[in-house]
Amino acid sequence: LTNDGELAHRLAHPSFEVAKTYLAEVTGPVPKDLARRLQTGIELDDGVATADKFRVVDRSGDRALVEITLHEGRKHIVRRMLAATGNPVTRLVRTDVGPIRLGNLKPGVSRDLTTREIGELYAAVGL
Repeated sequence: LTNDGELAHRLAHPSFEVAKTYLAEVTGPVPKDLARRLQTGIELDDGVATADKFRVVDRSGDRALVEITLHEGRKHIVRRMLAATGNPVTRLVRTDVGPIRLGNLKPGVSRDLTTREIGELYAAVGL
């Protein structure tokens, strides 16, 4: 949450290239070439979407936990990218926005950012 509209705009807008990292639980076998496909770009109905980083964190049966980093924030982009590869998302959590990490924060709980973290966010978007 923020009351700084310019900061929020710059954090969300792809032209400022602020990385956002997500943990996603996906179904289906994760092909070995999925990282390459995501980093090359996936064609979606609103244009190509490209992952900056991708890795499989864990596999168990027909499910996998994957980490994906992007620098854009189109609506449901992570879900749409992974669904387009045949790996629909069953759970999704954003873990990082730029230099800020979620850490051990529990669902439904919030905390104030430190002065240092606020400064890092401003620096990340050129303010």
